[in-house]
Amino acid sequence: MGSGLCNFITLFAGVLICFVVPILQIVRFKEESKAVRFYTIYAVCHNAILLLIIICGAKLRLPWLLSTIFVNIVLSGRYIYQRWFEKYELKLLLSICVIIAILLEALSLIKYSGDWKEQYDSQRNLANEIISHGLEKGYASFWNSYSTEVYTDGKVEFAELHL
Repeated sequence: MGSGLCNFITLFAGVLICFVVPILQIVRFKEESKAVRFYTIYAVCHNAILLLIIICGAKLRLPWLLSTIFVNIVLSGRYIYQRWFEKYELKLLLSICVIIAILLEALSLIKYSGDWKEQYDSQRNLANEIISHGLEKGYASFWNSYSTEVYTDGKVEFAELHL
């Protein structure tokens, strides 16, 4: 599977979900129901506030960005389904294209997760070592603190440490 094609699909989907569809929603804002208009205003305000925090507060880290991405996906997904899939005559063709894009992305991700067993064993060994020393609390980066807490089955609590 060509990584160039998968990168293109990822970039295309990202631009579509984060920029093109929100602009199309704003253009058709008055045609939307009251509930959809409320959620759109909420989503735009939510994302604007978080982006200001990220930019002005130097918080350019993935945990801060995740909710803006999820809000964009939900908002764009509803619009794409309602405007393009539900009312468009070529919905079968669009559905097939989306399924192909998802499969290509999934196949490209599978090659990156080939050594999952070794990673799991390594994390599990670390968790067992921490437990064997009688530790109950610890500090780690965001992703390491969360995963290590999970691997210890919650026996050790970790706090995120940002350096």
